[in-house]
Amino acid sequence: MSVSILVVDDDHSTRTAVCEWARNSGYVAVAAESGEQALEIVDRSPVNLVIADLRLPGMDGISLAEKLLEQDPDRPVLLITAYGNLDNAQRALSAGIYEYFTKPFSFKDLRAGVTRALEHRRLVLENQAYQKDLEKQKEGRVAELRAANQRPQREIDERKQAEQALREREGHLRDLFDNANDLIQCVGPDGRFLYVNRRWREVLGYAETDVQELHLVDIIRRDQRAHCMALFERVRAGESFTNVEAVFVARDGREVAVEGNVNGRFVDGCFVGTRGIFRDITQRRNAEQALKESEERIRLITDNIPGLISYVDKNMTYRFVIDVMDMGLSSIEHSFLLASKYQRKRKLPNLNGYRLLYPSLYQVFLGSSPLPQAPIRNGVNTIYHD
Repeated sequence: MSVSILVVDDDHSTRTAVCEWARNSGYVAVAAESGEQALEIVDRSPVNLVIADLRLPGMDGISLAEKLLEQDPDRPVLLITAYGNLDNAQRALSAGIYEYFTKPFSFKDLRAGVTRALEHRRLVLENQAYQKDLEKQKEGRVAELRAANQRPQREIDERKQAEQALREREGHLRDLFDNANDLIQCVGPDGRFLYVNRRWREVLGYAETDVQELHLVDIIRRDQRAHCMALFERVRAGESFTNVEAVFVARDGREVAVEGNVNGRFVDGCFVGTRGIFRDITQRRNAEQALKESEERIRLITDNIPGLISYVDKNMTYRFVIDVMDMGLSSIEHSFLLASKYQRKRKLPNLNGYRLLYPSLYQVFLGSSPLPQAPIRNGVNTIYHD
């Protein structure tokens, strides 16, 4: 890019000589006769350096230099004057003029001064460009660092939010498990309890601190321990079981019958514990046992009573008649005769079987035959239900 030099001098010969020298030196020379004209040229086209005379019509060279330097502080201004004195020199330097020449001057000195001024301008502009680039890099780096700082903070905030959400979900699940009516337990690979819900602790009578010291076998009835530990090993191997029945032993020695499902929890293929949900079926088991014992007592009674058993409900209606010892017809008739002492009924449900076995008795209850008149014998038992 060509360097443009503006020559400002009201003396035609000096202005022409300096412009010719500038062109011969490889520069682009532009001439102006006054300061006002110089300012107009600078406004229209770029100028890299200005050589001005001190004495100009209207605006002098120093005033021109001040205005030019206001527009572009990095554009050097060289001053030429035939009136070299200390006051002018001090004033020129105070205005920011780069170099000061007195007439007559040599073009050799002028060339050296112009070269120094342009080199100074080049260095200043390069430094400014470097500073701008450095500032831009600094801003970019600051932005990267800010973004880098924001990313961890954002990640920290997101992780905190995720952890909070997880804690809330865990709280909901724990509340759900703790308030469930079922007995819920988690057992680790070593057979020790990792978690039990509140219902589990209430039914078995253990405090939360006690559970940490318990082993699975501690709550299993002794005769079932081997079987339960075998199931535990199968769960470790990946099996799941439903409708598992067991008997837990509470802290006070009570036996609690349970029924439920058991499966394993695995993380990355490794067993980390069992999950078991059990129902307390102790009352059901007790009711079943009571019914079984009652049936057994009835069986023992019927097996050891000779003769005939009849069942009469609260309406004094026969419900069934059992000939325990396969006694004769007369004995059966006597049993009905015994019942008739309280109230005579003319109908029985499902009498067809009696019609086949005891036709005369069937006719009595239909009312078509009178009750048998025979002495009541021992061995006839009537059960009345009220």
